[in-house]
Amino acid sequence: MRYPAFAFFTLLLFRAAPALSGQQKQPLPSFDYEEARKHEIEPHRRTLRLPGVPPGVSQFRLTLTVSPFGDVVSVSASAPPETLKYWAEARSEVLDWKFTPFTRGGKPTAAEVEEYFSLLPAERLPARHVAPPAIRPNSEVFITVERSRCFGSRPAYTVQVSTEGIKFEGRAFVVASGSHTESVDSNDVR
Repeated sequence: MRYPAFAFFTLLLFRAAPALSGQQKQPLPSFDYEEARKHEIEPHRRTLRLPGVPPGVSQFRLTLTVSPFGDVVSVSASAPPETLKYWAEARSEVLDWKFTPFTRGGKPTAAEVEEYFSLLPAERLPARHVAPPAIRPNSEVFITVERSRCFGSRPAYTVQVSTEGIKFEGRAFVVASGSHTESVDSNDVR
């Protein structure tokens, strides 16, 4: 069960405590996106498809304030004006993110976190449907998926499943880097 109001109140007290005691307010410890990703609690969706978003990269650079409990209590976004117009729709997604607590001196602390959030165009149905070719007992079948490297630590790899077997090429941020193969029953692939 989440207690966002409690977490927000705790953060306000945490930030106000130095002022109440007459001390200078200490800046929050800051974490870049690579460190922040180690603290993410799934689901942590980083992309959103929206109607009207143009093809290409539409990305927000985010500065989050995360409570000692791991809740996002505030967020600011920077992006070009044509991307910022979509921020109201993306903001609620970001405010739902959760992190394991960041620590200072071994104790949970509020933190400032750098993150990124991307927008993608809404998926479009094809203008016309084309039936797939007939698969016969001797047909050769190849299915390939490739993910290229992007910002941060997104996995980059190619995997091909075919009637000849499975081939995997891990390039970056994968558990199994390099080339790997496995056999598979060609009839199962068909």
